[in-house]
Order: sequence, then structure tokens, then C-alpha cells
Amino acid sequence: MILNSAADTAGVPSMRFEPPLHRAALMLTWALPLLLVAGRGVADTALSLCAVLFLARSAYAGEWTWLRTGWVRIALALWVYLMASSIWAENPGQALYRAGPWIRFPLFAAALQHWVLTTTAARRTLLRTTGTALALVVVFGFVDLLLDFRPFVPEPKRLDRLYGPFRDMVVGAFLMKLCFPVLGGMMDWAGAGRNRTRIGVTVAAALAIGIAILFSGERGALLLFGAGLLCLLLAPGLRRAMILAAAVFAILGAGLITTNDTLRDRVIGDTAKDLGAFWSSPYGAIFATSVAVWWDHPVTGVGLKNFREVCSDNAYKRFGPRRCAIHP
Repeated sequence: MILNSAADTAGVPSMRFEPPLHRAALMLTWALPLLLVAGRGVADTALSLCAVLFLARSAYAGEWTWLRTGWVRIALALWVYLMASSIWAENPGQALYRAGPWIRFPLFAAALQHWVLTTTAARRTLLRTTGTALALVVVFGFVDLLLDFRPFVPEPKRLDRLYGPFRDMVVGAFLMKLCFPVLGGMMDWAGAGRNRTRIGVTVAAALAIGIAILFSGERGALLLFGAGLLCLLLAPGLRRAMILAAAVFAILGAGLITTNDTLRDRVIGDTAKDLGAFWSSPYGAIFATSVAVWWDHPVTGVGLKNFREVCSDNAYKRFGPRRCAIHP
């Protein structure tokens, strides 16, 4: 039920809370990409507050129809499973500590779908703030690359990786995860009227993001960005422009890798070494150990954040000393 006038809402206390709650959730959502640059903790706080506001709004308005959405029901079932399976975890307290708050992610996603981003204007503003965050990270990444300026990392762990505005080596992962909604929006923007300037800006943005990911040294992010760029070739309207962007990126990337010793060692040398002796590499050890742990606990698992509790057991000693990394 939608109430349109002040007279309509005067007798319904729940409706008086709707505009301020919605504005607060909008501001938190729009700020989220930039808050991710500032740090995961502050971004997680904003995300969690938005989820809480959504629950408050649902309670005030008596509006719970979003619970009928198929994916929401699946997510809630998964959350119940994670909570229940924590009982059998190696460290139940650790597992419950992780499983309990996990519900904030599906709640936040439901808030976006059913409340926060229901208008085109709200979605476009989110694309703009996300684009601003991407541009900020790209600029800081190139400053790091060209000037060795890392304002937030006094003692970098590795000099062949980009830090940008972060404290850790996550430039490539950040760009890869957030770039495709923005590039998709830019393609739509450029496709309206076939504006050549807009098409050029879109292609340049894709290339700048790709080159920054390449120099970040994050091979997984580079692989996924390349795959995503190929998927954009399927989009109607700007197919020729995106084919050009992909071709230029491939040629430019190949040239940079060939002429830059650091890139060549990282992208080609390290990759060839890891794949050539995969099972004796840290990646192979983690993969084999995680499969073995899952095979031993196929129904309940070992609980969230419990892999490192279990992998040190003598039962998995055969996978070597590097089997207990953080990304099973």
C-alpha cells in the first residue's frame, strides 16, 4: 500500500519514519564504494546499518513481502545451515562468531532490491559514486607505479605490487570486483545517440582499469577482468567499440609484459612455475588440503573460519608445510 499525502500518513506512525529512513539508507549505499577505499571496517559498518534500517522500516510499515523472494529464502536457509553446522565445528565459538553476522549480507542485498535502489535515479547515483571510487583507485595506483608513492604503507611487503590508496595489495581485486557495473552503465550512456566522445571515454576507462589491474600483479584479478571484458563483447550497441578496447588491451598488455621485467616475471614466470609444479606449490597444497577436509566433513563442513584450525592436524600433514594458508 502506498500513501501519497500528509493526511494519509498522519494517522499511521510507521509511515512518518519512511522518508528519513530511506534517505539514510540511500546515503549509506551511495557512500559504500568510497567507504570501501577507506577500509573494510567502515564499509561493513555502513552496510550493516543499511540492513538494520531496512529491518526497522519493514517492522514499522509491516511490510515483509520481500521475504517471499526466492533468493532471499535460499539465503535465509543457508544462514540457518551455517548456524546449525557451527555446532560440529572444530571451534564452535569461532564458527558462530562468523556465521551469525553473515545474515547482514543478504539483508543488505534485499534492502537494495526492494527498497533502496528501486528508482533509476538511485541506481545511477550509485554508479557515479562507484565510478568515482574506481577512478580514485586507478589514479592512486598509477601514482604508486610511477612515483613509488604509497602514503598508507610505510613498509611495503613487496615492491613489485601496487598498493594505491590501500594498506594491502588489493588494487586489482578492488577494480575487478567493482568495474563491470560501471562499465556496463558507461556503455549504456555511450550507446545513447552513438556519441563518439562518450564511446571514447568508455573505451579509455576500460583500458585504464585493465592496465592498472595488470600492473597490480594480481593474476586472478587480471584473468577475471579479461573474461569479463570478453563478456562485454556480447552486449549489443557498442560491440565494435568493446572489441577495439579488448584488442588494444591485449596488444598493449602483451607489449608491457614483454618489455617490463617485473611484469614478465610475475605474469609469465611465476604463473608458469606455479602451474608447472602445481601440486608442490602453495596453491596446490591449499587446494588438496581443502578438498581432503571437505571429503572428511561432507555434510556439516568444519565451520566458518575453521580451516586453519583443522588443516594443521596430522591427518593432513602429507600435503606439506604450506597447506594452511588463508584462502582454501
